[in-house]
Amino acid sequence: MPVDPIKASFNQPFYRAVEELKKRGVVLPDKYYGEFQGLHRQLNFSIAGKASLDQLKGVLDSIEKAMTEGSTFEKWQKDIRVQDLGLPKHRLDNIFRTNIQAAYNRGHWENFVTNKKNRPYLMYDAINDSRVRPSHLAMDGIIRAVGDSFWNSNYPQNGFRCRCRCISLNERQARERSTNGSGLNKPIDDSMTPDKGWDYNVGKDLTAGVNNSFDDTISKMKAGKLKNAAIDYRAKTPEPVLQFTPAQTVKEAEKYLIENNIVDHADFGKITDMTLINNWNKALFDTIKEFPELRINQQFTGSMQAQIELLKSRISNIDLKANGIAWSSNIIPATGIAFNELYEFDITKIISAASKSKYWAKGAESVKYIVDHELGHQFTKILDLTNNPVIIATFEKLKTEDLIAREVSIYAQENSENEKEFISECWAEFRNSKKPRDTARIIGEIIIAEYSARFEK
Repeated sequence: MPVDPIKASFNQPFYRAVEELKKRGVVLPDKYYGEFQGLHRQLNFSIAGKASLDQLKGVLDSIEKAMTEGSTFEKWQKDIRVQDLGLPKHRLDNIFRTNIQAAYNRGHWENFVTNKKNRPYLMYDAINDSRVRPSHLAMDGIIRAVGDSFWNSNYPQNGFRCRCRCISLNERQARERSTNGSGLNKPIDDSMTPDKGWDYNVGKDLTAGVNNSFDDTISKMKAGKLKNAAIDYRAKTPEPVLQFTPAQTVKEAEKYLIENNIVDHADFGKITDMTLINNWNKALFDTIKEFPELRINQQFTGSMQAQIELLKSRISNIDLKANGIAWSSNIIPATGIAFNELYEFDITKIISAASKSKYWAKGAESVKYIVDHELGHQFTKILDLTNNPVIIATFEKLKTEDLIAREVSIYAQENSENEKEFISECWAEFRNSKKPRDTARIIGEIIIAEYSARFEK
């Protein structure tokens, strides 16, 4: 089994990595993910959605402490809870691993440059398991000199949670690994690409040769003192609601979602079960706060029947009938997820039966599972997941070997004419099972990586 480079080397602190982490300041997300993105990632630290500099500094200090002490993610996760970040485990895992791996790669780069006379070559080493990104795997084994321009854009890490690394080689080792089209002879092509926004070397001095007009900005970045209008804006703007509040009545539940900018329109029609409504709303609320770009597709939530009536009032000659327990609609002006009124009184029995029969995937014991499944369709839409090569390959392999029912769910098997239900079932399992199976974990991590690469900037 391939060794995770973090796990392999994290028991003892790599002091150059620790020193690199200590050099970093904190900066607000709008700068970190926007202007001078590569520079900010190299010199500073930030968290998408967090607007407090004190809070960001606290998290950075905790990561430095964890690295110095050789702490595990689990221990760091417990320690960081006092910061009350309001972030789920996978986001914390992303923050922890991405920043520690970046610090290690910066520290290693300094070693590579220092020792390049004795070990003048670097070999790209991808982790060859089911989670490696195809564009990173394409670079596996390529060898170039330490000073080669290839490393200006392709030196790891090359994306969020990227586990790739470089290994230094002497002249003899480089030649031995360069037979035929490998190593030094491996050609560079368009498949060898970092994730979007990561095409820079985390270890090199990106400020070298920068235009003088940027000097003041650069110096502030290095000192971790960059301020901007977002600070003043935050002082005038109340903190957004981060925790869901259950409603007492249907009207209150509908109003709550609209006022907290989760949907444009909420109408539960004839549904009166407040447990169902609150569970539905909480699952939707929490996901939109976690993945805010999904909000653009959530114009409506509530009952299918009410959604259809809204569409009929806006679109002439629309022929649409409620079917199934829930659905995800992409019909403007009422895009969003909705529940069928006809199943309100049987939902507990339906969930129990679906879980026991494995008709739905692992973790199907709640209304949240249904919401996550439907939101999986929204992720598929905004991230174009049906064209993701890893998802396509995974789906086709399971389909060819008739393993979709066993590895995902009977429902996914019954709808195996395309990848959409497969993706949504995997996402629902990934979000709801305490121990998601490999297929769900792979698809879930791809969705998070794709979302992060596209939107968390």
